[in-house]
Amino acid sequence: MFRNILTLNYHPELIRIFINTISTSTLLANLIGPLILVVVFFNFLSVTLLAVWMTLHLAILFVRFWLRREMRAVPGADPEALNRYLAYYIVPVSLTGILWGSAAAAGILYLPDAYIYFLTSILLGTTGGAVVTLGTIYHVFVSFTVFMTLPSIVVLAMGESGPVQTAALVLAFYLAMILKLTQRYHLLLKRSILLNEEVKELNTTLEERIRKEVEKNRRQEQVMLQQMRMAQMGEMLSMIAHQWRQPLNAIGITAANMELKALGHRSDDADVVKAAQDIATYVRHLSGTIEDFRNFFRPDKQRAETTYDTLIASVMEIIKPSILDRQIDVVVTSECLGTFTTYVNEVRQVVLNLVKNAEDVLIERAVVHPRITIATFREGDACVLSVSDNGGGVPEAVMERIFEPYFSTKNKKNGTGLGLYMSKIIVEEHCQGTLTVENDTEGARFVMKLKNLPPMETMPKERTAP
Repeated sequence: MFRNILTLNYHPELIRIFINTISTSTLLANLIGPLILVVVFFNFLSVTLLAVWMTLHLAILFVRFWLRREMRAVPGADPEALNRYLAYYIVPVSLTGILWGSAAAAGILYLPDAYIYFLTSILLGTTGGAVVTLGTIYHVFVSFTVFMTLPSIVVLAMGESGPVQTAALVLAFYLAMILKLTQRYHLLLKRSILLNEEVKELNTTLEERIRKEVEKNRRQEQVMLQQMRMAQMGEMLSMIAHQWRQPLNAIGITAANMELKALGHRSDDADVVKAAQDIATYVRHLSGTIEDFRNFFRPDKQRAETTYDTLIASVMEIIKPSILDRQIDVVVTSECLGTFTTYVNEVRQVVLNLVKNAEDVLIERAVVHPRITIATFREGDACVLSVSDNGGGVPEAVMERIFEPYFSTKNKKNGTGLGLYMSKIIVEEHCQGTLTVENDTEGARFVMKLKNLPPMETMPKERTAP
């Protein structure tokens, strides 16, 4: 039964705080305070009584320090053992309260009335000070305060004079108030510990959660990048087919002429050599086209020095046949002629994407005298490239969504909605620049600002396009 009464369930961290504060309480209540009482009452009380008083306090002192040591040795992973020792600790604390409460009651009975208020003040100060050292654990504070104060309240209440009974009421009211306030203090401290644990747990898991989100975003970006590359592959095949059409047609015509001359017995060695040379020239052109596209779309993550003129020239080499076939006028103005370091292939694909978007808009809207303007200039320490067209601009209703993934204004043409999104990712996250869009008087204007990135340890220098 006694064990059940002392079954506690306090948070381990709360008990740890309590363990670190009870040394002061133990020394004051069971060593310094009793010694002062022995000195003060040495000439008024028998030596035997004072010796018993001091011996009891020293025994309690030893037990309290021993229990404190045992509690400190308990691992934090065993809260049940901590609470068990805490329950044992209530016993010596209660005995301390009984000793002091009995002494105070005896003093009230046998000392003159003038000492009553003095003793009452001592009780108030001692129990109030115990909030700091014992208030962490409410059961311990209650046991000490009640056993120390209750005997004096009973003795004062049994007194015959009004002032004495008034003191009993004051002390009883104070006891009720301090027990209530200490309970609130204990609950606030417990809540603070629980909140602190939640913060620690959040801090512990935050890094892992951030890592998972970053990994999730990285995988999603890879998927989008792959989808964009597949879309670019389709466009690339279309452009290759466009550039191959004329050489293949020439090869076909040359082969047909040779066949006709052979059938009519009108061919000679010179004609055969000339036809073979022409076919070889066309084949080299076809092979060079494949090489240009392979270099253009290769996944190169190395930074290199380049210029905007070189980037624009390589893009125009790829897209020129389509532009000429559709009779789109391309105007290039170059004011930024210096070199800068960046991820060349990625930026080149961004420029190609911007020019292809402008081309698609002009064709879709059947613009008379279609025009694409590519301009470069410097703005502070940034190299700026703008691609604009006279296709009427981006509708205001979709301006804010133009860079969102899977959002496309070319749904009828099976637009993936990833080109501009990935372009913005490349420019802003990979190349540490900015990519924005605005409408001017004639159409949309995309502006790309690139900073000069620090070079890598081994940095290739891009070959200038012919």
